[in-house]
Amino acid sequence: MIIGEELPVLKSKFNKLAKVPETEWNHLLSLLTPMKFKKGDHILRAGDGTDSMYIITKGLTRSYYIDFNGKEFNKIFLAENDIASAYVELLNQIPSRLNIQALESTEVLVIKFKDVIALYERHHCWDRVGRKVAENFFVLKEQREYEFLLLDAESRYENFLNAYSHLKDRIPQYQIAAYLGITPVSLSRVINSSKS
Repeated sequence: MIIGEELPVLKSKFNKLAKVPETEWNHLLSLLTPMKFKKGDHILRAGDGTDSMYIITKGLTRSYYIDFNGKEFNKIFLAENDIASAYVELLNQIPSRLNIQALESTEVLVIKFKDVIALYERHHCWDRVGRKVAENFFVLKEQREYEFLLLDAESRYENFLNAYSHLKDRIPQYQIAAYLGITPVSLSRVINSSKS
């Protein structure tokens, strides 16, 4: 794979956040390492040391936690041109509490977090891109907390459909239930009630 050929959408996305000069884009490409994962493979497991971020070029992932009883809770679904990471753990330099799993055959470009930090110092465009990406993740986190604290399952499902309209047909129903914090049976009831 020639890195860069599959990234025009990501390049456009970054350029909407900050004007990225071609020399800076080429420098970024030189820092990326391609990796492939089969459906079901883990990109990152809770307890692993974490030092990288993952730009998804093909496929679909879920980021999730496992509680003390072994129950899984999906935090977010990410697909093409999204960035997956255990960001809080990267910032705090602690082992991951998060699992990242491929829900489809998935290809990523890996960048070391130390290289991301160096990009911020190298050119102001990266500092702006990094800030905007972090702000977006913060907004998503706040939205999730609001939904779980104040909304019922039906409203959370409606919000899921709005947020993931482009991915909903690619995500298995039991994974959607784990995202909403309900059982698959409860999700079936929610879906049936929304149709009537």
